[in-house]
Amino acid sequence: MAEEAVKEVVEGQEGAEGTGDAGDNGDGGAAWYENLGPDLKAHPSITKFKEPGSLAKSYVELEKMVGKDKIVVPTDKSKPEEWAAFYEKIGRPKEMGGYETPNIEIDESLKLKEHNLEAFKKKAHELGLTKKQFSEMYGFYHEMGQQDYNALLQNQTESKKTTETALRGQWGSAYDAKVDGAQKVINSFFKGKIDKSNQGAFTALANSKGFIEAMADIASKVGEDVIAGGPKHTMTPKEASTAMNEIIMDMKHPYHNNTHPEHKAAVDKVIALQQMASAGK
Repeated sequence: MAEEAVKEVVEGQEGAEGTGDAGDNGDGGAAWYENLGPDLKAHPSITKFKEPGSLAKSYVELEKMVGKDKIVVPTDKSKPEEWAAFYEKIGRPKEMGGYETPNIEIDESLKLKEHNLEAFKKKAHELGLTKKQFSEMYGFYHEMGQQDYNALLQNQTESKKTTETALRGQWGSAYDAKVDGAQKVINSFFKGKIDKSNQGAFTALANSKGFIEAMADIASKVGEDVIAGGPKHTMTPKEASTAMNEIIMDMKHPYHNNTHPEHKAAVDKVIALQQMASAGK
């Protein structure tokens, strides 16, 4: 290690030695080291310096390095205890309990659970992470998790808006009643049965068009004793159009007989159905 240090310091001085011939004092005279003993004046470590000042500076820099702790980097053939000594030299705590988690702003649901945190610390200790490295990795891991979570929430919001727009166009004036019925089905059959770990996936499902349609369909088929509050039945534009056409096409219906006592009620019903049928247009 000492020889390498000398080499680094000496090489670092070469830029200050000038571009003249080694040992040349600049005026063509004898080199400054000519009066040294024969074993020194011919040595490459001496002749590379142009003047004594450069050699003195190199020596001073070398002295600064003497006495400093030297860290031997292990190799693939090194023993576990050699790696352990190296890790502790560079800052790994003696025990994994020495790692400290930084204070970061993140959704509580995303933070590592206690048993996962212990496993995280254990692996970090095995890999020789310093306290600073552990703190940085912990922060990075949770930062990435928060970014993914934020993206998920954004996608769910956009999906919800897309679904609402599609269903409003499909159901028209029946939208609120249909959604109310779907929500009652969800409350009756799913409330308290979704584990927290699956809440995100269920929320994404509950925002999907097909799921809401299915829940609304169930709501229209089950009784009020099954669903608390019961659904308020309001026809979709398609249902209203079908019902209106059935009345108009039935020539025996009171709608076509102005002397029938139910004629006015039939006419009012057709008008109401016509309004519901055109609501989605």
